[in-house]
Amino acid sequence: MKKVTFSLLILALLAVSCMSSSSYFGKTEPPSEQVFRYWNAAEPRSFDPHKTAGVPEFNIITSYLEPLTTYNPKTLDPQPGVAERWEALDQAKRWIFHLRKNSKWTDGKVVTAHD
Repeated sequence: MKKVTFSLLILALLAVSCMSSSSYFGKTEPPSEQVFRYWNAAEPRSFDPHKTAGVPEFNIITSYLEPLTTYNPKTLDPQPGVAERWEALDQAKRWIFHLRKNSKWTDGKVVTAHD
């Protein structure tokens, strides 16, 4: 009987420890303050796309950078990102990407091929 009681006590303590202390947990209305919460499972080593190679970094970088092309999540077929269309030349050794005219950086400047 003591083993059962002890086991139930441990399970109860485990359940209580898993509860969130956040005042936002379980609510559908966002908090009034401007806080971005992103659960990533690990700390990223860098936010520079050229210096990263891990999944934690990839998860964050893909949320703030839009690629030239992206993929359909159901079919995995390529679809437009910043490039509205693209063409392959020289047996796919060279590619031309035609950028969307309304593509802008966060400061409002238009994205160009030079960028």
